[in-house]
Amino acid sequence: MRPEPKTYLRDIADACSWIEAATGSVDSKQFAADRVLRAAVERWFTIVGEAGSRLLRVDPSFDRQLPDLRRAIGFRNVIMHQYDELDPVIVWQATRENVPKLRAEAERLLGSS
Repeated sequence: MRPEPKTYLRDIADACSWIEAATGSVDSKQFAADRVLRAAVERWFTIVGEAGSRLLRVDPSFDRQLPDLRRAIGFRNVIMHQYDELDPVIVWQATRENVPKLRAEAERLLGSS
């Protein structure tokens, strides 16, 4: 049985919430210096991207409903396949600029379903 879109939306929202909670009390310098925190955040980003990829396979219409979803999927691919080129500054920017918006969009869609 294939999971419903709601399952993947919840995974996206939850992973974004974890990222926000883990980084809420640190600044960019603390983040860059903390390898364990960076690894955890990168893991949650991979969950966001993988859940997004699975969501689009189940229902391609979410491409329009979550405008940053393709970007999140691409970021997951960078983390997984270009880990040696990953810049902590880019990860930090994504936590601050993209995660809150993506979480809010996923939660909005969860509320409307």
